[in-house]
Amino acid sequence: MSVSHQAALEQLLVIIRSLPGVKLVTVLGPGGSQVFEFQANGSIGTQPADAGALRRAVRFALMGTGSLIIRQFLHLNVEIVRSTGEVIWVPQKRLYGCFLHEGKYFGLTSEQLRQTFAVDAQTGLALPPAPDELYADFPLSSE
Repeated sequence: MSVSHQAALEQLLVIIRSLPGVKLVTVLGPGGSQVFEFQANGSIGTQPADAGALRRAVRFALMGTGSLIIRQFLHLNVEIVRSTGEVIWVPQKRLYGCFLHEGKYFGLTSEQLRQTFAVDAQTGLALPPAPDELYADFPLSSE
């Protein structure tokens, strides 16, 4: 791994850890997608090997093309009414995303992220955002 790849990996970890609370981080790379949990204290996962697995997944995605999505769980629950009429309460999440390519990461704006997530897969038409999801600008880019 080149110095720039390593620097991008370390910068991404700093950004993720700087967001308060519990986070789920999805890394999509050439080998598929993997999901990692960041505890509120910044530790990765529940097993000692989880931190190494995250680093490998991000490193692999940075070597080619991939993406990273952060779901930050907020201290607020929102009401969801299922199609059956059942009412449930779920944690609200703030979503951040970035594109990974050849050792660099490029932060997505909230609008770019919304256009990626809130789209009908069959028609390509925009959908209203889910009530438990807020889209946010990624804090930085590596350029």
